[in-house]
Amino acid sequence: MKKVFSILLLFSLLGLPMVQVIAQLPNIPIESLSDQQIIALMTQYQLFGLSELEMEMRAREKGLTKDQINQLKKRMTMIDPLSVAELNKGGNKASYDPYESRKATPIKSFRPRLFDTSILRPFGADLFETAMLSFEPELNIPTPVNYIIGVNDQLSIDLFGVSDLTRKLKVNTEGYIRFPNLGPIKVAGLTVDEARLKLKSALTKIYPGITNGSIGLQVSLAQLRTIKVTLIGEVVWPGNYELSSFATLMNALYVSGGPNKIGSFRDIELVRHGKTVVKFDLYDFLLKSDLTKNLILNDGDVIRINPYSNRIILKGAVKKPALFDVQPQESAADIIRYAGGFADIAYKEWIRVYRMGLRNKEIISVPQQQLSSFRLQTGDTLVVDSLANQYANRVTISGAVYYGGAYSLQQLPSLKELLQAARLREDVFMNRGVIKRLKQDFTPEIIAFDINKVLRDEERILLQREDSVQVFRITDLREQYAITINGEVNKPGSYPYAENMGVQDLVLLAEGYRDGAALQNIEVSRRLRMPGVYQKDSAVYSMIKEINLANPSKADLEFKLLPFDIVSVRKSPVYKEQITVSVEGEVVFPGKYTLSGNAERISDLIKRAGGLKQKGFAGGAMLLRNVYRDVSASDVTVLSSKNSLINT
Repeated sequence: MKKVFSILLLFSLLGLPMVQVIAQLPNIPIESLSDQQIIALMTQYQLFGLSELEMEMRAREKGLTKDQINQLKKRMTMIDPLSVAELNKGGNKASYDPYESRKATPIKSFRPRLFDTSILRPFGADLFETAMLSFEPELNIPTPVNYIIGVNDQLSIDLFGVSDLTRKLKVNTEGYIRFPNLGPIKVAGLTVDEARLKLKSALTKIYPGITNGSIGLQVSLAQLRTIKVTLIGEVVWPGNYELSSFATLMNALYVSGGPNKIGSFRDIELVRHGKTVVKFDLYDFLLKSDLTKNLILNDGDVIRINPYSNRIILKGAVKKPALFDVQPQESAADIIRYAGGFADIAYKEWIRVYRMGLRNKEIISVPQQQLSSFRLQTGDTLVVDSLANQYANRVTISGAVYYGGAYSLQQLPSLKELLQAARLREDVFMNRGVIKRLKQDFTPEIIAFDINKVLRDEERILLQREDSVQVFRITDLREQYAITINGEVNKPGSYPYAENMGVQDLVLLAEGYRDGAALQNIEVSRRLRMPGVYQKDSAVYSMIKEINLANPSKADLEFKLLPFDIVSVRKSPVYKEQITVSVEGEVVFPGKYTLSGNAERISDLIKRAGGLKQKGFAGGAMLLRNVYRDVSASDVTVLSSKNSLINT
């Protein structure tokens, strides 16, 4: 029944005005409202721009449940801010206190204005998009000299001296204040000083001491009125706003979100009583901190942001790429200065300008010295290139040096000076190095040199820009030296070769001999090395050397290994490890037994096991043997009689 009621209520609301929808909101599911109704609801309840915590507190005050608040948050994240601006253009924006809703707070904004940082934005737009920035008018200041008293202002009138009296009187809708025993006094339209003089003249009728100075009079503002201003044109959130009477033009621009994507930052008009009283240029504030035209607003003022007329794009190697509004008298140099100047990596000699022609696009190359006289047109795109990834004076060295890397060609013009600066390593291959060089047509070229001759000044080589010198380590130019040991050692394998290594040294690296090693017959096989000798079909593959370390000779002890030698340690032919067999079942002493030799028979093991027990059945005895082939019938031998068991 509850579902049916909700559906009927939803259909009935489709034809209701927004005021009735808001009135019945506590009974309506949020998801049933359209985007326009959601925007109107947020505006009516003054929920725009609040932090998430502030929005939730205010929504609770308005009677929304926790579920409705959560639904409202979800819906707001799905609404495009431009939809808000479009709705406000239709006059649906209600007045509210903008400083309450745009107060700077460390809490994350509920509906932040997020923009892709890779897309260029108008210069100065971030002023209106910073959540932590506030342009609230300062209220704790002396009343400005030119402040005009208006309806709803509250004046504080202090009499001191012989008489001590304070009155706070509010200016009524007719512009009057009513002082007791004196009658109405019109103060609207006067400055505070003018109002003080008028009150002084009026109060002398009941306080004669004011004339001779025995009673002093002071007039100040106790409470400010609010004023209504209207923002129209290319504004993010156009509409009517209630602001403090101290609010200025900048305050109003901030609370309205500033110019939209086609709004001019340099053509903002303040219209008062149908006449333009000032044209405000935001660039004066952004670039010069000039707020001389930032006038205090009056009730009924209209602020109009006109569309931009000349806008160009500046991108590339400048400090602040952006879209810039350009005045007719401004040059390309001015715009680059507005952007903070060139970046450190900028190529400044030429600037490329892409321009929209009548029928085609055009490109203009502007030298740096003409930037101050080059006039821009709307739609121009200025591109400042970065420096090429090349060095005018770089040479590099790598390989067998302690300090490889890039060096200056001016300081080290010759190869010898570069080698000395980079400091050659002790294991450098001295017979040859190479210089990698690019010819004028960028064809690579290799120049070889002898390091010994270069260092002795027998060969002088001058370097060129972008030369790359490479010297080699001896170990990098040969196969990795290793020697191998196998057989009866604890850790057989390959080991790095070292000069003067003997067989005993290699055995130590392999962590010693195994128990059955035959020291009298250690074999060393060596690669054949016969430089300059070539034999097509040689029957000899390696040289074999036998060494006796059980009773070594002097030659055996002094024998030195060479790279890639293979040392084989054989097992002693008389060394045998124990062979264990198990006797199980009906024998007197079952268990494991070690064979004494290869002639021992089953009958001998039965005897060593104490013979068969009284219940032992010799005909059921079996011999089980582990073999390295598939199990077959021959693996199990059945001993069928007592005689065969004894004679086996």
